[in-house]
Amino acid sequence: MTSRCLILLGVLVSAAAIADAKCIYTGHTSATVQIVYCSGIELTGSKSKSTWPDGETFTWQKPGAAVAGTLLSVEVLSSVVETSSDQDYPREPWKKGAHKLLYLDGSFEELCPETVPTSLGVRTIDQCCDVLPYTGTCLIPKGIVPVAVVPSPKENQD
Repeated sequence: MTSRCLILLGVLVSAAAIADAKCIYTGHTSATVQIVYCSGIELTGSKSKSTWPDGETFTWQKPGAAVAGTLLSVEVLSSVVETSSDQDYPREPWKKGAHKLLYLDGSFEELCPETVPTSLGVRTIDQCCDVLPYTGTCLIPKGIVPVAVVPSPKENQD
């Protein structure tokens, strides 16, 4: 009886922790980047399934869910990190000269410049992908950083 109570207590504590889960704020990176390549991109959720350790199957992405926007290949000219004092996991600024793939919400016809290379100010956006299956900007692979266009930040020549 005692072991059953302990197991039930463990399950209830775990369920409470999951119900109270929230994304961790890591601050924002603002950067001036030089656009090297610009193109439209559309990502669509697949029907691919994975299996939990207990054997139950699930999909990472909502089948048919889609997100379309603009893909930029850029070189970092400068960056700054916006942080707060209550932040547990601070970000590092992007290194000058680093190459990044960025996603902008919006039509590439409107966002891609007429000539490249050209510079642009960007800022990372809040993105919380803690619910399966993924939809919206959570369909964007981890190697591509969702950003918004902003005025170029104060120079940080790291």
